[in-house]
Amino acid sequence: MLKYREYVVCCCVFFLILTIYAVNILIVMQKIKKETMKEDSIKRNSYIMAIFNKKKRIIEFKQVKKDAKRGDAQAQTKLGHALLNKDREKSLYWFKKAAHQGDPEAQYCLGAMFRDGKVVPQNYAEAVEWFTKAAEGGHRWGSYHLAVLYENGIGVPQNFAKAEEWYRKAAEQGNSYAKDALLRIGRLKPNN
Repeated sequence: MLKYREYVVCCCVFFLILTIYAVNILIVMQKIKKETMKEDSIKRNSYIMAIFNKKKRIIEFKQVKKDAKRGDAQAQTKLGHALLNKDREKSLYWFKKAAHQGDPEAQYCLGAMFRDGKVVPQNYAEAVEWFTKAAEGGHRWGSYHLAVLYENGIGVPQNFAKAEEWYRKAAEQGNSYAKDALLRIGRLKPNN
């Protein structure tokens, strides 16, 4: 049998191990609590930032609308984009105002609207006109879509040379689709 002294030592060792285990559990629980508080704080901060960003966007929208009404073509184009999914008629109105002032992005958007026929009746000749203006203004997507129309003879007589010219301009402006099209059109071009 264990002597009283050995029994006391065993009990002390057991309680020491138990205390160490309990302290470790408390440390882990504190870490979990801190992580939970951190996550809650992040969620709370994200919510606050979302409200702040919404207010900021409202203020920016009001400023863009104010600038658009004053005749700023870039603001008119931004307003056209902002209204595109909400009010297509107003979007069309602002794109037209900006396009008539020579804004290439607005000209491109009008070309797309006439090509697609969702906001205005489909009119490929109008699409070609607006894509041409956008392309001449250096718009890479205007150049690309104008080339597509020339390649397929939509709204204009089919003309591979013009399609290649506009694809080349779009590719020079960094349009990767135009680069692919140049490879394709090289194989499609009739041998003359």
